[in-house]
Amino acid sequence: MLRYPLPVLVLAFALASTSCEERQLSAQPADAASSAAAGEQDPKRPAKQDPKKKPASKPTSKPTSKPTSKPTKKEKPKVAITAADRKFAATRFAVCATCHGKNGKGDGPVGRALNPRPRNWTDKKWQASITDEKIGKVILEGGAKHGLSPIMPPYPDLKDKPGALRVLVEKVRAFGK
Repeated sequence: MLRYPLPVLVLAFALASTSCEERQLSAQPADAASSAAAGEQDPKRPAKQDPKKKPASKPTSKPTSKPTSKPTKKEKPKVAITAADRKFAATRFAVCATCHGKNGKGDGPVGRALNPRPRNWTDKKWQASITDEKIGKVILEGGAKHGLSPIMPPYPDLKDKPGALRVLVEKVRAFGK
């Protein structure tokens, strides 16, 4: 089955096979087309340059206006967080808390038995050393992919839920305050 109707395809082929100049001439009114055919200049259109002549030199002056501020860091758009994202993140955090603990100290019921112990999210030195983006990637891709504990599992289903992932990153950050 064709993706586009046949007339659209025919038009696209016709446009592709004609030069830009031919399309402009065919789009002109009859009197403009006849004057162009007679070699007269249309006052609304710029004169054509002879390809054998050298083009006029372009001005080399640089723009005088300078940007007022330099972008220091590439900013990403904020992720919209819905009530459904917060609800989903709350249920997912229950899974996180089994290892990281309710208070984020890495002392959850499962975490106490692990070696190495889960990350202590209340550690201010660690909080200062890591970006939100990195925290999100570790949650999505797991610890092993980032040279961290292979016991930290990936949660790739959160890739389709950027709002819920953002809530989890904020939750981790809240433990550092």
